[in-house]
Amino acid sequence: MSASPARTRSRTAAIIVAALAVITITLFIFLWNSESGGGTGSEEPLSEDPSSDETATTPEPDDPDDTPSQPPPPLDIDDPEAGPVGDEDEEVARASETVEAVVDVTTQVAQRADGQIGGLDDIATGFVLGEIQALSVEREHLELTQNGQAQVISIEAVSSDLDAEQPQMVLSVCVDVSEIELVDGAGNSQNDLLYDPGRPVRHLYGAEYVDDVWKLSTHEIPDEQDCPDSDGE
Repeated sequence: MSASPARTRSRTAAIIVAALAVITITLFIFLWNSESGGGTGSEEPLSEDPSSDETATTPEPDDPDDTPSQPPPPLDIDDPEAGPVGDEDEEVARASETVEAVVDVTTQVAQRADGQIGGLDDIATGFVLGEIQALSVEREHLELTQNGQAQVISIEAVSSDLDAEQPQMVLSVCVDVSEIELVDGAGNSQNDLLYDPGRPVRHLYGAEYVDDVWKLSTHEIPDEQDCPDSDGE
């Protein structure tokens, strides 16, 4: 038996009213939660750590190990006398001053052992320049330092050619090394590494006239060693 049209309309209206009521109640609950701060949809922002900015901006104290080291002071080198070529006696005297300067700067390099060679090319060139540079690197790397100083006993011109396009000279130089002591980083003697025959050592230095000054360019220790003792014997 089918329902009458009036009853059907009444039931449909009741369903619509019930649905509107559910929607209204749901909307009301949602709005109420939003206004009261409830529900799971709202979260309080995380508070910032007041110390975070301070930590980020506070500079770290300087580490003494990070402080740049100062370069070692330059070598003490007297400028060689510059000028045109004169007579042989004058030029032997000028070249002899360069020999004295090279022996002295070699002592400085060996005593300091800090790798400093600035200004060396004012008095040395070629083989002699490279030889002292190598000594500087070796002493710094091995931490070997020298106590005492070499002493020049005599200088004599063996040969010279002052009329050449580049004037040259060979000088025989006797050097006393008896006062030298070589020590390592712990202060232990390393004199067995030195050449010390017990008397002054003869060296042969070649000198070249470069840019109006004499520079030492070659160096050898001859087999024949006939330098007198420092007391003249």
